[in-house]
Amino acid sequence: MELFIHTGKDEPLKRVDVDPQARARDVVAEHGVAEGSLWREGAEAPVAEDATLAGASIGAGERVYAGRCKRVQVTVHFSDQEPKTHEVPPATAVASVLEWAVGPQGFDLPIAERVKHTLAICNTDDQADRTAHVGEFADDACEACFDLVPKEKFEG
Repeated sequence: MELFIHTGKDEPLKRVDVDPQARARDVVAEHGVAEGSLWREGAEAPVAEDATLAGASIGAGERVYAGRCKRVQVTVHFSDQEPKTHEVPPATAVASVLEWAVGPQGFDLPIAERVKHTLAICNTDDQADRTAHVGEFADDACEACFDLVPKEKFEG
């Protein structure tokens, strides 16, 4: 079956064919990183090492994360305000971090302003893909950094 595997920083999304009976640890060893774990998108905990993909209900076409971070400390900067931090599992989609950043626990932007913002990789003009996993942006210390910026910067 076909899977899409997100791995570490600066690594492209991989499209791979795997046996549904493959064990999570074997998929990580072949396509992830040494001593890493396999995570379903949005999951709070990794798939058990001995579990098969089928046994973990991972189906064809799913996006998974294979990496060593168990949690990622995300820091978001916005305007001249103090940065906000949030700890999430590595298979959390960037879209979820954006929702947190613009919401009440983040910078609490007015509802009308929330949709006008996006996340960029810190100190760059590179917009973070909303479907990417936070673990893809994590450094060796399992920390990721984003700037909350107006979308118009990328649209025009």
